[in-house]
Amino acid sequence: MKIGIFGGTFNPPHMGHIEAAKSAMQAANLDRLILVPSNIPPHKVLPENTANNEQRLLMTHMAAEEIGCEVSAIELMREGKSYTKDTIAFLAHKYPDDSLYFIMGTDMLRTFENWYCPEEILKHCTLLALCRTASERENMLVYKKNIEEHLGGNVIVVENEVLEVSSTDIRTHASSLVPKSIADYIEKNGLYK
Repeated sequence: MKIGIFGGTFNPPHMGHIEAAKSAMQAANLDRLILVPSNIPPHKVLPENTANNEQRLLMTHMAAEEIGCEVSAIELMREGKSYTKDTIAFLAHKYPDDSLYFIMGTDMLRTFENWYCPEEILKHCTLLALCRTASERENMLVYKKNIEEHLGGNVIVVENEVLEVSSTDIRTHASSLVPKSIADYIEKNGLYK
C-alpha cells in the first residue's frame, strides 16, 4: 500500500492544503493519506493568539473530511519539537510492508538537506514535492538532483494546479479560502483575532 504523510502546523488548515493533498494523492496514486499536525515545528514559532493544539487537531480533522483521508496526532502527543525523522520512523515501524511518501512544498524541499537527520528520513520514505508555481519546477528538479546525489533516497516532483494561499493570510484577513466548517469554527471560537 502507498501511504502519503502530509505534515504541517495547519494553523488553520486551508484550501491550499486541501488541494495540495488531493494533487499528491492523485499524482502518486496513494492508497491512504495521513495529515499530521505538528506540535512545535523546529523551523518556526507559532504566532500569538493562535489556535491551541486541540483546536488545530480538530480543524485538521475537518480538513481531512474534505479530502477523504485520516489524521494522526502523533506529533501533538510527543513533547518538544516535532522532527520529521521521528514521525517517519514511527510510521515506518507501524506500516513495515507499505511504501511511505512524505509530501512537501518547494521551501521544504529547498532546505531539506539542512533538516535534522535527512538521511534517516530518506531511508524510510520517498519525498513527494509539490510545485507552488510552474516556474518553480526547474529549481525543484535541481533540489531533487542534489538530494538524491548527496543523501541517496528518492524525490518525486509533482506538477499540480496550485492554489496560492497561506495560513498567515487567513489569520490576518477574513477569507473564504477555508472550508465552511473550519470558517464557522474559527468564528465561533474567536480564533486569530
